[in-house]
Amino acid sequence: MKVDSGLRGQPSLLVRAARCLFGLHGEEGGSLVEFAVVAPLLVTLLTATTSFSLGFYNYQNLAGATAIAVQAVAATKGAVTDPCNLAMTTLQGALPGWTAANFSYSMSIPDATGTPSPYTGSGSSFTCKAAGSGGADAEYQGTPVVLTVSYKYSWLSVLHSSPSSPLAATEAAMAD
Repeated sequence: MKVDSGLRGQPSLLVRAARCLFGLHGEEGGSLVEFAVVAPLLVTLLTATTSFSLGFYNYQNLAGATAIAVQAVAATKGAVTDPCNLAMTTLQGALPGWTAANFSYSMSIPDATGTPSPYTGSGSSFTCKAAGSGGADAEYQGTPVVLTVSYKYSWLSVLHSSPSSPLAATEAAMAD
């Protein structure tokens, strides 16, 4: 004996509501409801992919600019009085559209004895005048200059939401 509750042929409540709302009869509203369920998922996936791609692109730009900045400092071999400011201006010059206030810097510069001295700064204030003695070629010899740059990056800019996290890049360079 077969017992049938009669619900198998009935459309779901969501489908019935869509049919009533749009004045549809039969199976005409099913595709509309399916699209209404799937479209937000597709938009979310597309937005997440776009946001990740933009974040990765900006990370690559930050890493390249950090490498340029640390190479500029290492190439001076102590000939500048403020190597931190040189690194900051070089980095900000390589990333012209970026907000300077969102940067934070950390640089380790070896002195004439080879002992690294750490310096930190953020925004437009990154200075280490005590590090450069001006023309001392013995400075930086045998020990790399290490620069770490962090940028406060806002994710999901496509949705005008602003969860942020830092993009950070670390590069090292030896004096020639």
